[in-house]
Amino acid sequence: MQSLFDLDSIQNRISYFIDLQNVNGLLRPESKYLLQEVFLKGQVYRKEMARITGKSAKTARSIMKKLMDHGLLISDDATGPVRINFPVNYIGYFFPKLYPETIEATLNSKS
Repeated sequence: MQSLFDLDSIQNRISYFIDLQNVNGLLRPESKYLLQEVFLKGQVYRKEMARITGKSAKTARSIMKKLMDHGLLISDDATGPVRINFPVNYIGYFFPKLYPETIEATLNSKS
């Protein structure tokens, strides 16, 4: 089961995913730092976002909001810490061994 998740390379897959989204104009490149940090810590408080992204508080909030709009970050309330989320339409990028390639292609065409 551990090999299906391949957690040893998840940081690289997060980076690759954000790079692809950046090329398509959907997410800023600094998004990868925030997503990786949340993955490693389990949750991140909103006041830490500027430090993690290296951007102003306003820009960091914008980055966080985009990640939330894509369903990659979730929170229980509007001011609480954020946690990582892996929406089904992106699961093939983060855990490619969980789904056959044909399913990944189907998921990607629906996003």
